[in-house]
Amino acid sequence: ELTLISLGYERKDIPNLSFTDLLDRDNLIKAFNTLEEIKKTGKQSAQREYKVKTKTGDYIFIETYAIPLKKNGRLYGVLGIAKNITKRKKTAQKLKESAEMFKALFKEGPIPTYTWRKIGVDFVLIDFNNAADKITQGHVETFLGTNASEMYKDRPDILNDLQHCINEKIHITREMKYKYYFSKEEKYLLVNYGYVGPDLIIVRTEDITERKKAEEKLKESELKYRDMINNLDVGFYQVALDGTMINHNPAHNKILEYDQTESHIGKKVTDFWQFPEDRDNYLKQILKDGYAKNYICPSLTKEGKKVVVQLNSHLMLDKEGNPFGDVFGYS
Repeated sequence: ELTLISLGYERKDIPNLSFTDLLDRDNLIKAFNTLEEIKKTGKQSAQREYKVKTKTGDYIFIETYAIPLKKNGRLYGVLGIAKNITKRKKTAQKLKESAEMFKALFKEGPIPTYTWRKIGVDFVLIDFNNAADKITQGHVETFLGTNASEMYKDRPDILNDLQHCINEKIHITREMKYKYYFSKEEKYLLVNYGYVGPDLIIVRTEDITERKKAEEKLKESELKYRDMINNLDVGFYQVALDGTMINHNPAHNKILEYDQTESHIGKKVTDFWQFPEDRDNYLKQILKDGYAKNYICPSLTKEGKKVVVQLNSHLMLDKEGNPFGDVFGYS
């Protein structure tokens, strides 16, 4: 009954069925060879797998073992015991397709990638992708089978990362400087160590040299800007729209008679105005025109002495062009 259900036939269909209705050419040859083996040796040596066509035209996979049936010592038929393995075969096929897809993604991925296998207390390079071959100008192939302890004998940090990754079964990401031996060129790399199995690690090395250089130039520019502002002999400060001070230079403190090392970041700028209510009109002017020129602002020193300063300011905008604060220069 299970056989009829699996194949979609009824019992009345059996007399009219032949193997050619169920098996294609390759499977028919396999069945014929199995029958010949039974005739010759009296048994089937191992289980066989067959792809069988159902009544609806679909296919199922079965695993069978045939037992010879004899009468008066003569073979007159075989009893086939079959197990439906369609689900197992489909799962295996999906795993195969996934493995092939992973392999293709690994090989064709844009980031240089290397596979290391732990053998004993060391790691051995066993594979790499096309991007790794390109960035090393083909030299990486000469390192297949090489131990990490030999390749990175001068880089204990890399050896420690490999060990830590596999021992803790974790992913590790870090930035590092790395000099390629074939070109002696030093690069900044974003390195990701990925644990993928009991003895395998995949290491991805993204070149971030240009980004790091840009960050260093920006840092240098910011330092120069800060030095320039701090060396001005006129007061300078930046303030958010709500009046909170973001930055200021030593001259700001000197004009208002504060210690030049004292920080006012986070304070309200109106703490230094004689008439705090004037800032509302001043802010409206800034938001309308984008700047204010030669604005006279009565102010207060640390000890409460009244002084008058002249402000020149412009509106600060974010990346989307929205205002978020003012920059002031005054004397």
